[in-house]
Amino acid sequence: MKLTTYQSYKYSYKALLKVLDVSTMSFKELNYDAIDKAVMIWKNQEKSPSSIETYLKHLGVIINEANDRGIVNYRFEKKKKWRVKKHTKVVESATTEQLLDSIKNVNNIYDFQAFAFWLLMFCMRGLYPRDIVKMHLHELVNESEQYKKRYVKHKRSKTGEPMNILYSCEPTEQIINSLQCSITYTHLNRSSSYPDVYPKGWHTLMMFEYKEEEHKNVWDVYTKRCRKITGVPFKVARKTFESYALLLDVSAEVRYRLLGHQDRSIKSSYQNWEWDRISAKVDEAHLKVLKEFRVEEVWYKLRKRGKEIGLPESVVTRTLMLSNPRDKY
Repeated sequence: MKLTTYQSYKYSYKALLKVLDVSTMSFKELNYDAIDKAVMIWKNQEKSPSSIETYLKHLGVIINEANDRGIVNYRFEKKKKWRVKKHTKVVESATTEQLLDSIKNVNNIYDFQAFAFWLLMFCMRGLYPRDIVKMHLHELVNESEQYKKRYVKHKRSKTGEPMNILYSCEPTEQIINSLQCSITYTHLNRSSSYPDVYPKGWHTLMMFEYKEEEHKNVWDVYTKRCRKITGVPFKVARKTFESYALLLDVSAEVRYRLLGHQDRSIKSSYQNWEWDRISAKVDEAHLKVLKEFRVEEVWYKLRKRGKEIGLPESVVTRTLMLSNPRDKY
């Protein structure tokens, strides 16, 4: 059995113990009555349907394994009354005031990183953690304006639509630089008990370097911290960017390019050269959204909070890093 699978079963077992308020449970006690009681409590607690389904699946595997080994004389069968009606969650947008108010919840460097990652995802028009890690693989530099406009080339997984996302603007570059510096403090030269995810090389956009199967382990802590600190998960950054684009009455053509939506009826109405001209409007709309959301104000207040809690000066300074932050430590 893989370690990750074992940990998943163990987690479901612990969830059962917790909801039944017991410290341990024998295989014979792990019966229908116990599970029935647990499911009723989980429903009353409004536990998510997916969580309950996962618990039942794992508990079923444990019971059936015990049956195969002759420890119990029954096999697991899920009851109809245990089914939980799935509901569609409405993804709400965040507000500037909400984020400004939540900065007081930042109490250490990991909190600071989680908050900064949310801001970066917003500034990058809704990139997700999986995209943030791969930014350095898809950098685009406008040769005629090498130090003025730099982009990340991204293709949305859902639509396949290409997106050239401007990152050489403020406070986006500052956030990237600050995160790189802070990751040096939190992930460089850690003990052997932690996976080494600090980049072996360096790139202006590189945050972490790890294998695909390690992705969840790296981001789970940040994901939970972000929701706890700001009140919203990472994915709301994209929804928030889209909402502010709508408030600014950005045209459908430009908005679709901003978010990587797919609308063949719009796309077929324009020639390639026209799309090139629209790209300039996309950058303009991008910067307007950042300004309307007052993201620089949020970022500067977050940096101020970082100083208050004693984070290293290199993490909260507004000076851009021009070299590998590892060289400074």
